[in-house]
Amino acid sequence: MVVLGSREHTCIEPNVSRAANKNLECKNLMDTECGCSYRDRSKYIVNNQQLAPGGSHEVFDIEDLVGIGRTLSACPYYGATGIRKKKAVLVFCPYNYLLDPKIREGMEIDLTDQVVIFDEAHNVEDVCRSVSSFDFDLKDFAELSKGLKVLSTLEYIGSLWAPLYHIVESLLQSFSELAQTLKPEDFEKNANVWKGDTIVNILRDAGVTLETFFNLKNTATLAFVSETPPRYKLTSVPTIAMENLFQFFDFFFSYNLKHAKDYRMVIEKSANFRATQKRWQFTLGLWCLNASVAFNHVATSAKSVILTSGTLSPMNALSAELSTKFPVQVEARHIIDIRKQLYVAAVARGQNVPLNSSFKTADSFAFQDAVGHSLLQYCQKIPKGVLCFFPSYGLMNKLMSRWDRVGILRLIKDVKPTFTEPQSKEKGDFKEIIAGYYDSIKSNRGALFFAVCRGKVSEGLDFADDNARGVIVIGIPFPQIKDLRVALKKDYNTDEVATRPQLLNGNKWYVQQAFSAVNQALGRCIRHINDWGAIILIDERFLHKDNSSQLSKWMREAMQLCTHVEDTIKPLEAFLALH
Repeated sequence: MVVLGSREHTCIEPNVSRAANKNLECKNLMDTECGCSYRDRSKYIVNNQQLAPGGSHEVFDIEDLVGIGRTLSACPYYGATGIRKKKAVLVFCPYNYLLDPKIREGMEIDLTDQVVIFDEAHNVEDVCRSVSSFDFDLKDFAELSKGLKVLSTLEYIGSLWAPLYHIVESLLQSFSELAQTLKPEDFEKNANVWKGDTIVNILRDAGVTLETFFNLKNTATLAFVSETPPRYKLTSVPTIAMENLFQFFDFFFSYNLKHAKDYRMVIEKSANFRATQKRWQFTLGLWCLNASVAFNHVATSAKSVILTSGTLSPMNALSAELSTKFPVQVEARHIIDIRKQLYVAAVARGQNVPLNSSFKTADSFAFQDAVGHSLLQYCQKIPKGVLCFFPSYGLMNKLMSRWDRVGILRLIKDVKPTFTEPQSKEKGDFKEIIAGYYDSIKSNRGALFFAVCRGKVSEGLDFADDNARGVIVIGIPFPQIKDLRVALKKDYNTDEVATRPQLLNGNKWYVQQAFSAVNQALGRCIRHINDWGAIILIDERFLHKDNSSQLSKWMREAMQLCTHVEDTIKPLEAFLALH
């Protein structure tokens, strides 16, 4: 077996490992006369007996691999790649290694006749759209054009770079002209959207067509491997822009422009504040709205594709999104005894106030206080660890700020120490907070973790046993309707459903996205056959049949629909008394 990881997680070369762009710095180092000594020694990882069947690390993870690499002064990244090529039968890797063609080719991954298993496959649709979508800062385009112009004048190799320069310069001119036609979208943000036929016309005017693309791609490949004097080489930012542009061409021109209709071109102008100075930033988005554009290679190459997750429903809709038939579909019952090991309740009112976190009512102090007092009541009853999920950081911060001002938060903290999911992406911050949460539970003080749906806590972490005796979800995490990507996807599905009837229309897709996030958060509660816990849904909209039917099957079987918080307290106490 082998675990594949990016250079970001596996590079141990002293200088490259500290670089912002480790991929580029690694390639630059290997292009030097001395190369990388760590890569030269990667064979010692490939042949290491600790990693062989029967060895002390027969089953290993990224940390084990990096540790062995440090001991041997050998590159874990190329060591893992070598193991995969030489002898690995079972390969673990992130989704994008299989779905992103640039990574797939770079890792030399051939899916022909392979069995591919996607765990937590509810994310596949989003990842597919992401890897086939591209964003550019128009300043990067300008820098790319400037660099290509210089290269196009060089002796011997200038003829390779010249056509690339003319294409990029033409595209830059077109994008810059379109940037003058933007419309107000939000506060200090303008935008405009164009469909695939406009993209085809812009590319044709730049000399990129179905007939010319493959020759241009070959030209670009030859140009990048040509003997270019170091001082003229493109820097990292324009190099990445060029790579992404041609990867977009790959997707866009595939299957004789079949997927042109699946793309939208978006140009946005937004305010960027630096040192109190406001500067306008122009970005170009080439967004794919059809997940099958990226998934198709996996579906047509692999021998079998297996998707597993607790939140794949409705499976016919997922099949339609991926344009792939899954003849074998299983929606299994939960392994636990639902009636004995799980208490689930949806509640509509607290302190005789409707509990509804929608935009219209979320700013009401009566609602905010009622939610706070409801949470306090549940924390007083549920032992050990409790996870509380909000639809967004915005609502979480708003409610916590209100509870702090009126003293509700202090009352909650008197019952359980509280921990809050950080909005920053710093891994160290999160690790420290989650460690504090676990320690508080072990010390028998209990703990309450404030988190958000789709955040770090809601997926990928195992809150077994006392770490999550209760999971509370406040509100329904509908995607931001003002997010242009969300709005475009909604419109796209509504248009496409006429020709792809199993596809969810825009409104149904929008609701499904929200409840997929809810189901993922609720899944933190029960982690093994002997686990038990309580799930509380705080929002009157959960009581509506159209919404409750979106919850996972195992949860629907046990859910009690309660009008008042008080209606849930005695049944909850009775459930907890059994444990």
